[in-house]
Amino acid sequence: EGRRSRAIEPAALVVDRRRTLWAYADDASGLWAFPARPERPKNPASSGSAWTSERRLTLALDGKPLRVSRIYLDDWQRFWVIDRDQARVLVYARDGTLVRRLENPQRPFQQVVALGWDVCGLIYVLDAKAQTVFIFTPAGQLYRTFSLRAFLPEGKLQDMLVADDGSLYLLDRKARRVIRLI
Repeated sequence: EGRRSRAIEPAALVVDRRRTLWAYADDASGLWAFPARPERPKNPASSGSAWTSERRLTLALDGKPLRVSRIYLDDWQRFWVIDRDQARVLVYARDGTLVRRLENPQRPFQQVVALGWDVCGLIYVLDAKAQTVFIFTPAGQLYRTFSLRAFLPEGKLQDMLVADDGSLYLLDRKARRVIRLI
């Protein structure tokens, strides 16, 4: 954890239970924490004010700083990261330590664009290029896969939401539609 203030250009954002905003800088400089403020923050674009951070985590993989596409927090406040190449899903503890890699044992992910969790703790991974949803157990074991090709023969999947009722919603950018599955 480093201590310094600087301006960053965030590539991914997430908010934790303590209402701390975590922003991942596109230059792979790390994950910056912006403390919660009791008062409503002013819009930096209109007021000229800016949020500053004095806390940073460096997420690394094999000794190299990680470049991030998307970031999530689970119920245990671990960071789930989709790397910039969208080929890996990595899980980091609050201190920036790599906890595990979520991998498809059959073949590598091609283009992970979204993650989701259901009420049972199952982890959903949307691989847009493979047009497949991979479902993992909380322990990280592959539980089930299903192809989306029948629903989206020429679709361009962009995002996914796992609802509390177990429904799975997919955002198809090419067709400009939301599809409800399950």
